[in-house]
Amino acid sequence: NSKGQVIGINTAILSPTGVDAGLGFAISSDVVMRIADQLIEKGKASHPYMGIAGEAISKEVAEKFDLEEGFRVEYVEPGRPADSAGIREEDIITKVDDTYIKRYGDLIKALAKKGVGGTVTVIVARDHKELQFEVTLIERPAELQG
Repeated sequence: NSKGQVIGINTAILSPTGVDAGLGFAISSDVVMRIADQLIEKGKASHPYMGIAGEAISKEVAEKFDLEEGFRVEYVEPGRPADSAGIREEDIITKVDDTYIKRYGDLIKALAKKGVGGTVTVIVARDHKELQFEVTLIERPAELQG
C-alpha cells in the first residue's frame, strides 16, 4: 500500500502477450501470516473444511429473498460437517459467527478464525426464514488441497 506495508503476496499475473496486462492475483497478507505461523509451529498448514460449494448470490436472488448479500450453497458433500449439521443445497449463508458472508473468500476467512476442530455458528436463509446451525470443522481432504 502507500505506507509501504505488505497487504498481499502476488500469486499470478495475467500476461497473454508476455507483457504485464495490469491484472494480477494475490493472497492477502493476513492469510499468508496465518499459514506461515502454522508452518513454523506445526510444519504444515491446516485448512478448515465444512463440505460445501457455492457462489455469491446475484442482486436478483438477494432481492427475491430480501437479503443484502450472501453465499448460495450449490453442493453439500454427503457425510461432511455441513451435511451433518443440516445445511442444504440452495441455503444462503449470510453469517458465520460474527462475520457477514458476501463471497467465498469471506467464508474461508471465517472458518480459518476457528480452525480445524473448531465449531462455527452458521446463519442461513431458507424459504424466507433464518436458521442457525452449529458446524464443527474438519481438515480439508487431501484431494482438495492445492
